[in-house]
Amino acid sequence: MLGNAGLKLHALSMTSPAHADARLNWHSTMQAGRLMVRFDIILSATIGFAVAFVQTGCAHSKIVWSYYDQCTLENPSFPVMAECGKQKRLAECVPNNTCSPEGTAFTEYVDSLALSVKNKKLTDVEAMRRYTEYKSGGASTCTRVGNAVNC
Repeated sequence: MLGNAGLKLHALSMTSPAHADARLNWHSTMQAGRLMVRFDIILSATIGFAVAFVQTGCAHSKIVWSYYDQCTLENPSFPVMAECGKQKRLAECVPNNTCSPEGTAFTEYVDSLALSVKNKKLTDVEAMRRYTEYKSGGASTCTRVGNAVNC
């Protein structure tokens, strides 16, 4: 047992300059740790918002054939489906000035398939097969002649 003298001595040692420095260092370390955790949280939140913003921006850019796929459900005729898809695409991308060159090339390809069906060079089924093949990255038998795409 320390007794009263020992408790007073112990109490004095707790307030010594060395002990005060140790407490200050401990508090500084804890505050720095808290700031680091706060910084990590803020950085993570900022990155999360940035990613969400970029993804939201990309969400407005539809894949060009999604317009045509929607029309395929509504129209069994390939030429009617092609015209429907083209109109839906243009209605969205022209006012927003977001028509991509790739989308335009795809539209020209589909238009040329539709023209081949109208001219009885292809059946609806064959045009749809080529359309599906093109979407999946398969080879096409189309060539560009000037501003037109011939299939």
